[in-house]
Amino acid sequence: MIFGKKHIASFVAIHMAVVAANAQQASVKAVHIAPVPAAAATSSSSSALSMFAQTLNNKSFDVTSDFTVTVVKTADSDFQKLQGGPLVIKEGTDLTVLDIVKDENFGEIAHLGLNSDEEGAISDLWVRVNDLNNNCLEVQDDEDFRSDANATDKTDAGDIRGQLHRSKVKAKKRRMTYCYRFVKKYLMETGKVPVYLSGGSAYMAPAQLMKYGFKKIAETPSHVRTEDVCVYRGGNGGNGHIEVFTKKGWYYGYGYLSHPISRANHPFVGCYRK
Repeated sequence: MIFGKKHIASFVAIHMAVVAANAQQASVKAVHIAPVPAAAATSSSSSALSMFAQTLNNKSFDVTSDFTVTVVKTADSDFQKLQGGPLVIKEGTDLTVLDIVKDENFGEIAHLGLNSDEEGAISDLWVRVNDLNNNCLEVQDDEDFRSDANATDKTDAGDIRGQLHRSKVKAKKRRMTYCYRFVKKYLMETGKVPVYLSGGSAYMAPAQLMKYGFKKIAETPSHVRTEDVCVYRGGNGGNGHIEVFTKKGWYYGYGYLSHPISRANHPFVGCYRK
C-alpha cells in the first residue's frame, strides 16, 4: 500500500497525540504514588512508651491491697534515705501517675503522687513501671471526680453519701478530697512547689505550704491576690477544701468559680502566699 504525504502527516499527528496522552497519564499517576511525608512517620513521646505505660500515664488509682515498689528517686529531701530501697504502698492509698519517662538505667519509670492522711508518709517518688504491673490498682472513674467536685458546695449530706456509696471503692474515697490533688498538681506545674505535697485531705495543706515558702497572709478570702491559696476545714467528710485564686477565677479542680466556696460548711483556715 502506498501512502501519500497527507496520510503520513496524519499518522505522525496521531502518533504524537498518543505520546502526549500517555505522558499526561503518567504524570497523573505520579501524583498518586508520591511518597508519604517523613513527618508522618515521626513518633510522639507518648507513643514511644510501652502500651502498659500508656494505660497508666496521667491517671489516678485506688490501691486495693498492699504492694511493694523500689524507690528509684525522690525530690523530697525528707525521704532521700529511701532511694534505692523498697517501699510498701498500703491499701487505701490514692495514687496518681504524674508522668512516665524512659531512664537509661531503669527503663520506664513513673513519677507517682501519693495521697494519704498518714502522718509522715512519702508523697513524691519515682518507681519502675514494672513495679506497678500487678492487680493492686483500680483505675478511678473520671465521673467520680466530677461528682465529688460538683458536690463540694452542697449542703445535702445524705445526697453526697448516696453518691459515694455506689461502690466499695467510692466509699473509701470519703477519706480524701480531690480538690487537694488538683491543687497539688497545679502548684507543681506553675513552679510554686518542687514536689507533690503530702496529705490526702485539704485541711492538711497549711503545714505543707509553709514548708515550701508560703506564708499565711489573711483570715478571709476577700484579701487575696492572684496565685494565693485558700484553705478551709469541714465540708464533705471533714476533709476540708482548698482553692487557688487565678486570673480566670477560683480554681479547685474542675473548672473555675467566680467566687470562693461558701463558708457555711467550710470554716476558713487561712490564705497563703508565696
